[in-house]
Amino acid sequence: MRNLSDARPTVYLNVPAGFAALLPHLEREPAAARAFLDLLRLGFFAAAALPQQLRDRLHRLATGQAPRCR
Repeated sequence: MRNLSDARPTVYLNVPAGFAALLPHLEREPAAARAFLDLLRLGFFAAAALPQQLRDRLHRLATGQAPRCR
């Protein structure tokens, strides 16, 4: 995880399970989320569909929106 903050990627490729493993860390660590997302221009997933819940969580992190209550 530390490497992702240090590298500050512009493109990130992973499978949905990789995004699911990454999200809790980014949600707990706002500074890591900013470092990871600030320069990110493309997030790509393959091998399976990205569940809507993960997409929503990524979108909230990237846009700074507060979580919606359901």
